[in-house]
Amino acid sequence: MARRTNARDCPNCRSHKVNYRHRKPWERFLAATLSFQYFKCSNCGENFTRTNAQLTGTLITEDAKDTILLPLIGRPRNLVLLALAIFLPTWLAWRFLQLQLAMAEPPSAIAVIGGGPPREIAAAQLAQKYPDLPVIVLGGSSLGCLNQIFFQERKVAWQRVIADYRSASTLTNLTTLLPYLKLDRPSKVIVVTDTGGWSRAKTLGSVILGGHGVAMVPALVDGEGSSRGESTPKIVAEVFLAIGWTLFGDASLPSGFFNSNYMAEVVANTPSGNCTKGYNNFYPVLDGSEIDR
Repeated sequence: MARRTNARDCPNCRSHKVNYRHRKPWERFLAATLSFQYFKCSNCGENFTRTNAQLTGTLITEDAKDTILLPLIGRPRNLVLLALAIFLPTWLAWRFLQLQLAMAEPPSAIAVIGGGPPREIAAAQLAQKYPDLPVIVLGGSSLGCLNQIFFQERKVAWQRVIADYRSASTLTNLTTLLPYLKLDRPSKVIVVTDTGGWSRAKTLGSVILGGHGVAMVPALVDGEGSSRGESTPKIVAEVFLAIGWTLFGDASLPSGFFNSNYMAEVVANTPSGNCTKGYNNFYPVLDGSEIDR
């Protein structure tokens, strides 16, 4: 049967000659965050800990040497905080290393964020430069128009072109892009957008793609970007939505950020006519570093 002792008695010799021991910074940190105290017995030299709950009581179990595990189990909040303190820096360091490795890799795909003939013409030019890469057009022109731009006018094999019409914003352009990319190893994707839209695409892409170890290389066509503007509050709100998507998937995003299956099919099959009429046959592409300077 457990023998009753005072909460501050030494568990080794039962002496009352026990003093607080908070000399080291890590001891003070753990004592503050995990709600337990370090002690040392001046009689036998034993070091031991007591949780705050034990110290306010009158009984402890005989020969029960306390460990860091007891206060952690007793305080789930502290367990979560400790896990985050260990996991988050480790995860960020790992993703940073992955992105550095990814930047050294050749590109694995060409992605057109948004749409419109100028971006798609620029992507077709890149497809000619990189003949082995798939081209993924997200929320772009109809299938007939893409066929004209890529296959009829520039002889890019039609089977290389993937069109996804589910997304209705830059944010969902990026979330729908991710499943098409190779995630089993560090990879890099060429992102085609315009100079005005790159700031938002880069910010959101660093969360959505960067969080999965995918690096982005910009290929920018001169243009103003979305007519709705790229205001700071809007970008900040979308960053929080991007973090929510990373944690919880599509269910965390407003429905207006997506086209319904019906609308996606309507957009895909809209008659195009001569969709490149009035546009240039060639659009110079900047590499993005000129924009950031």
